[in-house]
Amino acid sequence: MEREPDGSLLDAESATWVRTNLDPVLDRLAVQLLASQPETPLTFLRDVLEQDLRAKEAAALRQELEQLMDEVAHLEAGVGTTAGHCASASSSSLAARKRLSHRDSDGIPCDEEAFEKIPISKMTTEKEYNITLLPFKSHVKVFNMDLSGAQPDELRRYLRLSTDHAELQVTTSCFSAWMKSKRTNGFAKVIPAVPQDNLESGDCRIFFFDDNMEWEGLETSGGICNLRHLATGKFVDFGEDTNGFTRHVHFKHTIVHSSSHYRNVLVKASILDAIQHPDYFTSIFNAFSEPGQTLIAYMDVNSTIVCADTAQGKTEEATLRSLLFECIEATPREPFELLWEGHRPLRVEKPKTLKQLVKDIQAGSSMDLGSLHTFWNEESCNSIFEQLASKAQLTWTRTGLPVTLQEYQNDLRESMVSLARVTNADGLVESWFNAYNFLRRGQHKIVLNSFGVDSRKVVQATVQDESYVLEVAINFEKWSDRDALAFRKLFEG
Repeated sequence: MEREPDGSLLDAESATWVRTNLDPVLDRLAVQLLASQPETPLTFLRDVLEQDLRAKEAAALRQELEQLMDEVAHLEAGVGTTAGHCASASSSSLAARKRLSHRDSDGIPCDEEAFEKIPISKMTTEKEYNITLLPFKSHVKVFNMDLSGAQPDELRRYLRLSTDHAELQVTTSCFSAWMKSKRTNGFAKVIPAVPQDNLESGDCRIFFFDDNMEWEGLETSGGICNLRHLATGKFVDFGEDTNGFTRHVHFKHTIVHSSSHYRNVLVKASILDAIQHPDYFTSIFNAFSEPGQTLIAYMDVNSTIVCADTAQGKTEEATLRSLLFECIEATPREPFELLWEGHRPLRVEKPKTLKQLVKDIQAGSSMDLGSLHTFWNEESCNSIFEQLASKAQLTWTRTGLPVTLQEYQNDLRESMVSLARVTNADGLVESWFNAYNFLRRGQHKIVLNSFGVDSRKVVQATVQDESYVLEVAINFEKWSDRDALAFRKLFEG
């Protein structure tokens, strides 16, 4: 028997029904009914679901949630959903109250206490997934997995591992292999491409969020997405109008490619949008999936859910400047040479983003990566912006509308204000916690997929016991000595 906060008992059968049915009901109603009847009183439901939980007192929140449960009970009859063994509207609100009552130290909602935990030892066997336990002296188990050949059996095991494990997962991909390939898609983060007619993996939808996504979408293109056909292991091109992929714009800066041929949704994530919109990730999940589908979300860390690229030596403000430069394109009125602080002149002949031009300056000079990161300060950014504005047309990449230095600075200030309001001490945005809660409620799968070591601070800020988190390193034996040592120290201290 489980006990309600008011002391009344909830029988085991009803408690089980609440845990397994309440959250899917909420998600289905919010998506289907609000979409079909936007002018009805269901706006009340939307407002409650989207409210800023941190601004609500506990008593007011409980009262509103109980009203929400009454509304759900009323609406279920209208969509053919039966309550089965639901004890009462008050009892049905138990899971929701538990889900929303916990906060982390920074006041951001965290639902970890409401979820059943499955230990790694009971969930993962080395033989089944062809993974090996790394000999780290740590209470956290870290496994090594071979994805170097992107063979069908490797891809199936990796997808099955992502699907089978119920808790948060972390994949740390092989940075060395990507660097040796000159950062091409074919050696980047492996993402299984599941054809629409493939029933082996069930009715799933696979999302990949990364701020470094590039849309030429070829195996030899520069990029971060190694999209591999589940049955053949061959690279799947994901450029616009290729293999069923179509382009969509979400919020102000986010670009999405979804496919009608594959169960894959690729998202060029924008931390600028993620800090402005608490529902950033959840709205994308809802827009590009169908009710009843199992979602598998592979998510980058730096500049996707964390606004501080410490792996690249950037502060939060430097990260925002870099991201805004990626959102602005320079189209030369005629070919010209771009000069910056005595480095080799850069010939500019075709449209490029401001960030790419900065990268090109670095690539054509002796400036090391550390020196490049010192560029992202106010003086340097304003100087190169003004130089480019005098010789090229500057426009927002998404809309094609002109952008001035003043507009760029205004966007930066707005983002800094939002950032201070919605991130925790480590730079994690609120929309990440909302996405985690959304996916866990729906029994979906969450995989952090990063080249860096910052994923562990995300884990520690999100869950209360990281021993339940599945940590997988890809081809650890091929990592550079420096990367391998830094990764080992992360767990061994």
